[in-house]
Amino acid sequence: MLNDATPRQRWAIFCGLKVQCKPEVLRLSKQEASDVISVMKSEGNEAALKLLTHYATTSGQTLTTSGKPKVSEDKWEAIFAEADAAGRAAVESLRVVPMVVVQHENPLDDNSPAVKEYFVEDGACGFAWVKIRPANHPFVKWMHKAGKARDKGAAYNGGYDYWISDYNQSIQKKEAYAYAFADVLQKHGIKAYADSRLD
Repeated sequence: MLNDATPRQRWAIFCGLKVQCKPEVLRLSKQEASDVISVMKSEGNEAALKLLTHYATTSGQTLTTSGKPKVSEDKWEAIFAEADAAGRAAVESLRVVPMVVVQHENPLDDNSPAVKEYFVEDGACGFAWVKIRPANHPFVKWMHKAGKARDKGAAYNGGYDYWISDYNQSIQKKEAYAYAFADVLQKHGIKAYADSRLD
């Protein structure tokens, strides 16, 4: 997101307050980060930590005594519910292009007479998934704990693949869901993108 705190701001806060404030564990806007850094310079670390704690609490997070923000499970559940709702809404508003499959008398000759035609309302068949990085991200850990993720979802090229199992074999529906789901995760600072392939 354009309004998120910059890596430089986050580094300054970490160096000054020894607080882990990566986007996946603590969401800060540029203005909030700027405020914390200004207070750190003018009033000291204690006042800055108090302000940072306020921002963390406002966004549904708490700071532990070690200073590291800990995201509650309710937060991950809310993010998943938002992503799932966005995915389902994307499928609802989708206009699927149906597919017609023709069986020819000679399967090796497309010019031979057609024997049968099949109308496939859901369109082409395929698979879609959302890749989340890294595979050990706290959100992925929550998904496993909550029974939302498969045990064998680790991707061969890194990250975790969250497979879209709904919508039968319709690649159009699965893709629509996956892209909307990934967009919500990205909005919350979780590295994610959608991918798919035809069957």
